[in-house]
Amino acid sequence: AQEESIILKTDIAQELPVIPADADRLRQIFANLLTNALAHTPSGGSITVKAAQTQTGVRFAVVDTGPGLTPAQAAHVFERFYRTDDARQRDQGGSGLGLAITQELVKLHSGRIWVESTPGAGSAFCFEIPANKADEKV
Repeated sequence: AQEESIILKTDIAQELPVIPADADRLRQIFANLLTNALAHTPSGGSITVKAAQTQTGVRFAVVDTGPGLTPAQAAHVFERFYRTDDARQRDQGGSGLGLAITQELVKLHSGRIWVESTPGAGSAFCFEIPANKADEKV
């Protein structure tokens, strides 16, 4: 991020409910989403990692200021081997598996994942993990 002059920010709520999760798999989810965001955010852009409580758990988001996705691209982005038009070239890296793996890891946590995107205005890759039944806070 520093080499590309991309600003990394966080927007994390003060108190969040406890979520039953595998820490290594959560790290993998964030690594995949951040790697993807870095690959698609232009120099001088920004990436924000967010976490907020929802009615049923915690919603996380990795929001970038990249080129965004068309509705057609967004509809397929979690499919195995799918690559957006600008990322189809092998020399730009990526196998088209990262988001498919991320989706499976989120599902293993009984969660859901989706993308909110506007062409020319960036993307937000969001996922929610259900909280513990107890009202514990961290």
